[in-house]
Amino acid sequence: MKGNFTFVAERAVANHCPRLIAKGPGRDEFSTHLTRAARDIARGLRGPLAGLLGDEIPRVECGYVEYLTGRELIERVGPLAANCLFQQAEGGPRIMTSVGARAALSLTDRTFGGNGDVDDELPDQFPMSSELTLKRLEKAIGAAMRGILPMADGPDAICHRAEDLAAMSPFAEGDPSQMSCGVITLRVEEQGRDSWSILLAIMEEDLSTLFAGHPRLPAPRRRARSATDAPFADLPLPIAAHLAELTVPLARLSALKPGDVLPLSARREVPISIRGVTIALGAVGSQDGRVAIRITRKL
Repeated sequence: MKGNFTFVAERAVANHCPRLIAKGPGRDEFSTHLTRAARDIARGLRGPLAGLLGDEIPRVECGYVEYLTGRELIERVGPLAANCLFQQAEGGPRIMTSVGARAALSLTDRTFGGNGDVDDELPDQFPMSSELTLKRLEKAIGAAMRGILPMADGPDAICHRAEDLAAMSPFAEGDPSQMSCGVITLRVEEQGRDSWSILLAIMEEDLSTLFAGHPRLPAPRRRARSATDAPFADLPLPIAAHLAELTVPLARLSALKPGDVLPLSARREVPISIRGVTIALGAVGSQDGRVAIRITRKL
């Protein structure tokens, strides 16, 4: 038996494109993308949150990304919190947001004219009076995410709410200890008040769907159009100024008649908005015998 053989290849040796055999993005790259998105969300939150905070523009700081198991995330959030799950469509990527029970109850108290104080012992569930506040909070967070993360975009966007994170998909459908999430915290700071947090969490498998193969590319350089350029210059925009707001008991409302006087407390700074988005603050005065507003701060 001869030991010398000559092997002939049946076809050309494969020469794969480096992009096909390159190692996929890891946690470091996902963390970079998520941090950039969270910073954009933090900037976008300031305006929508102002309506919940007495028209005071808060400061929103972005933390750092950490990876937790689903069980660790559930324990951190606690049994009662204002939790929301945003999803563009069934089966699509999900993002979970959570605001602690104490912060949610404080916002509710302030909505009804209180000073935001909350008892040391928290209830087992949110009172019915919190429903409106939680909806407004959910709407503010969704508005800040719109255009940054796809979960809040489109006509098919889904939003689920639950007081217990463990009862929310996907944790209710499997073993949370076997699930991994990328988590980042946004800290909301108001002058003269304790800060509170909004937690953002995305399943690690969804991070791959969102960011893998889609690096952030620099935008092409082009001259930005200004507000004085066509077609924007002639675009009419309805501007609203929220001059005053008061709470009147139902019995008083039912007894109103022409000639009655309702006392109003004038705001020091009046929010000026376009379709619910506050763009400036101003002081009320008069000019040429008419009520006028002098812009004091542009947002």
